[in-house]
Amino acid sequence: MGSIAGDAARRDDSINDTYHGVPVVDPYRWHRKEGEHDPRLNLAGQGLLPASEMASNMSWKHDLTAKIKENEEEIAQLRKHLADYSLKQARILDDKYMLERRIAQMRMAFDQQQQDLIDAASKALSYRQDIIEENIRLAYAVQAAQQERTTFISSLLPLLSEYENLQPSVLDAQSIVSHLKVYSFF
Repeated sequence: MGSIAGDAARRDDSINDTYHGVPVVDPYRWHRKEGEHDPRLNLAGQGLLPASEMASNMSWKHDLTAKIKENEEEIAQLRKHLADYSLKQARILDDKYMLERRIAQMRMAFDQQQQDLIDAASKALSYRQDIIEENIRLAYAVQAAQQERTTFISSLLPLLSEYENLQPSVLDAQSIVSHLKVYSFF
């Protein structure tokens, strides 16, 4: 900074400010940096402010301190709520992941059951197809047996026609054979 003689040379009494309605001359404003507080202007400390302004200034400070304290308490409550909600969110996310895993397991089990049902239906269909094929084969066998029986009966009837008393009342293989046994004894 400059010397005292230089400070006196640069003094400017034309710079005036008004604080709380009181005009204040600031001849050394050039000496301070922009925005810096001049400790000589602390009028309350020097008893230069009226008592009513000092009381309102003190109540303002008291109100400000009370508001700061209220805000700090509110911030503490909000932080507590935030921590509680963060914990709840973490629990909800854990529950969500657990439910997603359960759903995935249930889907896998459902898919496996569907595959088992498809396999069982396929086996049942194959078994039914085997039964149908066996029934068709048996139907052809029965048809062939009936054809043989008809041929057998038609070939035996001429033998029995010579003997009128040996004619069976019912034309089936068993009646014809029993009548033939009687014929063979003669």
